[in-house]
Amino acid sequence: MKKLFLLSVIIFIFGVSYAGTVTLTGTCTKALSQNNIVFSLSNSGNDTAYNIHVIPTIYYAQTNSSYYVSPSIGPNDAFVTNVLLQNITANGTYIDYMTVAYQQGGSVFSALFPCSASFNTQTSSQVLLSKNITYLNGIYYINVTAFNAGKIGITPNISIILPEGFSYLNQNYNKTYIPGLSHQNYIFKVKNNVGGSYSGAVAAQYTDNGLNYGTFLSFVLGQEAITQKIPGGINFFYIGIIAVILILIALIIRAAVKKKTNNKKELIEK
Repeated sequence: MKKLFLLSVIIFIFGVSYAGTVTLTGTCTKALSQNNIVFSLSNSGNDTAYNIHVIPTIYYAQTNSSYYVSPSIGPNDAFVTNVLLQNITANGTYIDYMTVAYQQGGSVFSALFPCSASFNTQTSSQVLLSKNITYLNGIYYINVTAFNAGKIGITPNISIILPEGFSYLNQNYNKTYIPGLSHQNYIFKVKNNVGGSYSGAVAAQYTDNGLNYGTFLSFVLGQEAITQKIPGGINFFYIGIIAVILILIALIIRAAVKKKTNNKKELIEK
């Protein structure tokens, strides 16, 4: 029983000291004359993502499947999805996105990758986007500036795109007029309910003369430090590991002392 306990402690020590990382990168490619989007998902981390589901969100077109599946993506591996499109009514450039759900260990995560897709005509947006992100009391404040670089006023739809697990504390900005050569500021408030770091994007889209114009700016909402620390910068996670090691050493010493005492008793009895 004691040996089993010691083995369990050793497994715990080495188990908690290793935490694999899955780092996914997604890229979209669409040729103007073709009715398909090629989505490539690669993993540059040191751990494997399992049970990958790619869910496309394509505006003004239907996909041949609601999701695409890969059993796993290992380190330095990739999964390429060919999203076939049909019943296309889009005209111009649109900001679509791919949502990726995957499993790592016993947890399920999601990631989001925006895509710029053009249909019939490739348009160039005159909106320039910039952002500044702050974090306060569990809420992310995404400050967005949209600058109209054209001389003619436009009315774009400014929105943010995030994966599942976020609460939107305010709505997107629809029908916001921006005069030529001027800018507008927007503040989005979101809350991460699941923890971790997630990628997202702010998108600006508008129509002019029957054509759609779209542009986006990617960002990452990083996990905020939630581990309590004591003076000296040592957090409680490492204190726990040190405590387990000390317990292990104490048990080894106790076993050695007990064995030595038993040997002495056997000598005295003889």
